[in-house]
Amino acid sequence: MNPKDQTPLPALSTRYVFGLKSDVKHNIFHISDTKLCYIAGHQLVVYSAEEQKSQQFFPGLEGSLGITAMAIHPNKKQVAVAEKAERAVVIVHNIETQKKKVLALNGSESSAQEISSMAFAPFADKNYLVTLMAAECLVVYWQWDKQRVIAHTKIQGVSTMNEISINPLDHSSILCVGNGSVKYFRQIENGMKLLNNVMNKKDQNTSNNYTCHAFLSDGKIIVGTEAGELLLLDNSGEYKQCLSSSPFDGWGIECIVPWSKGFIVGGDNATLYIYERNTEDPKNPYQRVMRSLQVKTANNNPIDAKIKGISISPSEDMIVCTLENNLMYQSLFQIDRIGEVENSFELVSYDFHSQAIKGLDVCVRKPLLVTCSTDKTVRIWNYLDKTLEISQNFSEEAYCVGFHPSGCHIVVGFADKLRMMNVLSDSIKTFKDIHQKSCKEVKFAHGGHKFAAVHSTWIQIYNFYTGEAPHHLGRNHTAKIRGICWTEDDQSIITAGWDGFIYIYNIHTGVAERQFQEKAVNFSSVLITLDKKSILAVGSDKCLREFGEKDQKKTMDTGYTVGQVCMAQSQKMVFAAMAEPDRPGSIRVYRYPLTGEYYEYQAHSAPIERIALTYDDQYMFSVGQDGVLIMHDIKDKEGRGPKREKEATPLAFSDEFLVPKHKLDQASNEILSLKNELDNLNRQNDHGFAVLTKEKDAIIVKLQEDIRANNEQDKIKYERLRDEKHELELTYKEKMRKMNEDHDKAVGKTEKDYAQRISTEKQRYKELYDEKLEAKAQFEHKQMKIKTEDDRMKAALRSKHASELRAIKGDSERIAVEKDDLYEKHKSKREKIEDQYEKEIDMIKEKNAEEIQKNKQAGEEHKSKKTMMTKSFDQLGTVVKKKEIRIKDLKKHIGQKQEEIDTARKDIVSQLKEIQERDKTIADKDKRIQELKKKTQELEKFKFVLDYKIKELKKDINPREEEIAKMKEQTSNMDAELRHF
Repeated sequence: MNPKDQTPLPALSTRYVFGLKSDVKHNIFHISDTKLCYIAGHQLVVYSAEEQKSQQFFPGLEGSLGITAMAIHPNKKQVAVAEKAERAVVIVHNIETQKKKVLALNGSESSAQEISSMAFAPFADKNYLVTLMAAECLVVYWQWDKQRVIAHTKIQGVSTMNEISINPLDHSSILCVGNGSVKYFRQIENGMKLLNNVMNKKDQNTSNNYTCHAFLSDGKIIVGTEAGELLLLDNSGEYKQCLSSSPFDGWGIECIVPWSKGFIVGGDNATLYIYERNTEDPKNPYQRVMRSLQVKTANNNPIDAKIKGISISPSEDMIVCTLENNLMYQSLFQIDRIGEVENSFELVSYDFHSQAIKGLDVCVRKPLLVTCSTDKTVRIWNYLDKTLEISQNFSEEAYCVGFHPSGCHIVVGFADKLRMMNVLSDSIKTFKDIHQKSCKEVKFAHGGHKFAAVHSTWIQIYNFYTGEAPHHLGRNHTAKIRGICWTEDDQSIITAGWDGFIYIYNIHTGVAERQFQEKAVNFSSVLITLDKKSILAVGSDKCLREFGEKDQKKTMDTGYTVGQVCMAQSQKMVFAAMAEPDRPGSIRVYRYPLTGEYYEYQAHSAPIERIALTYDDQYMFSVGQDGVLIMHDIKDKEGRGPKREKEATPLAFSDEFLVPKHKLDQASNEILSLKNELDNLNRQNDHGFAVLTKEKDAIIVKLQEDIRANNEQDKIKYERLRDEKHELELTYKEKMRKMNEDHDKAVGKTEKDYAQRISTEKQRYKELYDEKLEAKAQFEHKQMKIKTEDDRMKAALRSKHASELRAIKGDSERIAVEKDDLYEKHKSKREKIEDQYEKEIDMIKEKNAEEIQKNKQAGEEHKSKKTMMTKSFDQLGTVVKKKEIRIKDLKKHIGQKQEEIDTARKDIVSQLKEIQERDKTIADKDKRIQELKKKTQELEKFKFVLDYKIKELKKDINPREEEIAKMKEQTSNMDAELRHF
C-alpha cells in the first residue's frame, strides 16, 4: 500500500461508561441538582440525570498511571483530578469551556508519584488548591490559575497522611489528618507554619488512626477515626471533646460531609449517620438523628460494603453516596421523613459490576452485549439505549460467555459445567447443562450452529441445536489454550496456547492443517483475516505477530503486554488491548497491513481483559479488571464512522425475544380474563347509562314545567310594576313644575339685592386703589436705596472670598496632580517589570519544553533504528559478523547521542538555575516597589499637611460667612418690612 494513499487512522472516543472507580479520594460531587461528576476508568465523567442520563467525558493524561484523587471548586465550574505518574500531576478541568490547566512539581520540589487528597480554597473568588502526597507526607499550596506553587512543606515524624482540607473561614488555614497525627498549618509568605499540637488534650483510649475530617460552616472541625469516634475541634484546631453520639463499636468512618445544619458520616455496612446542630445543650453541640440510613439492594437486602464518597445537592434535597463495590445510590434528603421508608435509596444509573469483568461478547442481530464477572453475575446490556437489560446472579463465578448471533441464547462457562441458556425478556434461563470443567474460552461460529469451548489443553466443538460434541480438538497443545478464533466460513478454528503454538484445525476431520511456533511466548489472543492468508497473535513477550503464507512472519514490538487483539470487518484496522500489570489499560488502533503506525487511547484504570467490535465497525467495547464496561465510538478525524468496502442496505436489528410457554399461557389467560372483565364492565356501564338517562329526562321535564310557571308569574309582576312606574312619573312631573316656578322668583329677588351692593363696593375700591399707588411709590424709592447699598457690600465681600478660594484650590489641585503622576509612574513601572519577567519566564519554559521534546524525539528515532538493526540481524544470518560490527558502531553512536541527551539535561538544569536567578531579580524589584510604596506614604503625609492647611483656611472663612449670613438676614428683614408697607 502506498503511504500517500493511506487515510488517517480512526480515533476512539468514549461514548458511554458503565462503572465507577471507587478507590479515588472524594469520588463523587454535585455540579448542580441534576448533574454529578465522578471517575470511571481513566476519565472524569459528568452525568446528567435530566438529559436522558447523558454523559460528558474528560479523559486523563496519556501515559499516567491512574487517577487517585478529585476535588471540585466552590463555583462548581472547575474540577481537579490528580493522576499518578513519574511526578504526580493535577489537571484542573473547566466543565463549561472544556479547557484544562496542568499542575506539576519540578524535581527540586518533589519526586512524589501520587497525590492522595486535595481540596480547593472554599471561596469562589480564590484560586488556591492544596494537595497532599501521602507517601512523602508533603503538603503543597498552589495558585492553580497561575500554575505555580506558593508554598510547600513536609510533615516530619509521620508515616502516612489520609486527608487534607482548607478552613472555610480562612483560606490560609490547612488541616491534615492521618494515622497517629492531626496537623494544623497556616500558610504564610513563601512558607507554611505548623501550629501547636491540636490533639494534646485527647483521651488516651481514643483511636489514633484518623481516617477523615470536615470543616463545618461555623469553622469547627469534625475528625473521624477507624474505631467509629467523632472528635470535635474548635476553630483554632484545639481538641474539645469526643461526641457522645459517635457510632463507636469499631464502625470504621470513611468520609464526613458538612451540610447547613450539621454533617453526615459514612462508613461500614453501607450506613450513613446524620448529625444536627444542638443549641440547647452546650455539652452536646451535635446530636445524631435517631434513625440511621442504610443502603440496601432493590430486594431490601443489606450490602456488605463501605461508603467511600458522599455528596449533597446544592439545594440539599438529594444525597448521593458511592460504595466500594463500584455502585452509586441516591435518596431524597428530608430529615423530618427519615425512617418512614424502609429502603429509600435507589441506583443513580445502573447496577454496575463490582469486580473484574472476565467475559465479553457482542450480538449480531440485536444491539446487545453480554458480560460476566468475578462478582458471580452475568449481565446483558443494550448499547443503543445505553441500558442494563438483564442481570442474573449465580452461586459461582462465571469464567467466560458467548452470545449467539440471533441474540436469543448465550453459553456461559463455570467451574464445573457449561450452561446453554435462553435470553428471555427479563431473565436468563438454563435449558441444558454440559459437564465440561473450567471452561475459560467459549466462541460461537459465525452461523451460530456451533460453538467452541476450551478446557485446559483441548477444545470441544458442540452442535448448538443438539448439544452434541462430535469433535474433540487441540490434543497437540501441551499448555492451556487461551485464544480461539473461527474462520469466516466456519470450516476451521484457530487456537493459541501458553505453549507458544498456534494451530489451524479442520473441524470436520479434527486434524491440525497448519501450525506456528514461538518459543517462550504465552499466547493470549489470536485472529485470522477474512482471506485466511494471515494470522495475528499476541502474548506475553510484548509483541504483535503476523504469520503469513509460506512461513512468512512479521514481529512488531509494542513495548507493553498485549492481552487481546481483534480486527475490523473492513480488514483495515487492528485493535490491541494493553494488559500490562499495574498500569492503566489502553487500546491501540493499528493500520493493517501492519506498518507500525498506531493511535492509542487510554480508557481503563486497570489492565483490559476483553475487547469486541460490532459487526458494522461502528462501536467497540472494552472491559477490564477495574470492573468497567466502556462503549467507544470509532470515528475518523472529521467525526465520521469507518466506511465498509461493500456498501449494502443495513439489516435492521431484530426485536423478537423468547418467552416461556407457561408465561405465554399465563399472559393469554390474563388477556382472556381482562376481556371478560371488560365485557362485564361495558354491560354494567350500558345498563347504568340507560337508568341514568331516564332519571335525567324526568328531571329535565320537571325543570321545563318550573320554568314555564316562573315565566307566567314574572309576566304578571312586570305588568304591575309598569303601571306603578307610570303613576310615579306623573306625580314627579307636577312637583318639578312647582319647584321651577319658586326658583325663578327667588333668583330675581337675589339679583336685585346684589346689584345694589356691587355699586357700593366699586366706589370704595376706587378710593383704596388710589391710596395703594401713593404708598407703593414711596416704598419703591426707599427699597431701591437699600438694595443699592446692599449690592455694593456683597460684591466687595464676594470678590475677596473668591480670590482666597482660588488660591487654596490651586494649591490643592497642584498637590493632587503631583500625587497622581507619582502613583501612575510607580504603577506603570511595576506592571512593566512584572510583565517583562513573566514573559522571560514563559519564554524559558517554552524553550526548555521544545528542547526536551527534541531530545525525546531523537531518543525515539535511535530506539527505532536499533530495533530495525536487531531485525536485520535475525533475518540475515549469513552476514552475522559484519552486522555485529555495525551494531557495535550503532551502540557507540547511541552512546554519543545519550551523552548529548545528558548534556541537554545539564543545560536544562542550568536554565532552571537561571530561572531561580530571575526569581531573585524579581525579589529585588519587589524591594524597589516597596521603596516606592514608602515614597508614596511620604506623599500621603504631605497631602495630610496640606489638608490641614485647607481646614485652617476654611476656619478663617467661616466668620466671614457668618457676617454674610447676618447681612442676608438684615436684608431679608428689610424686605419683610417693605412688604408690610
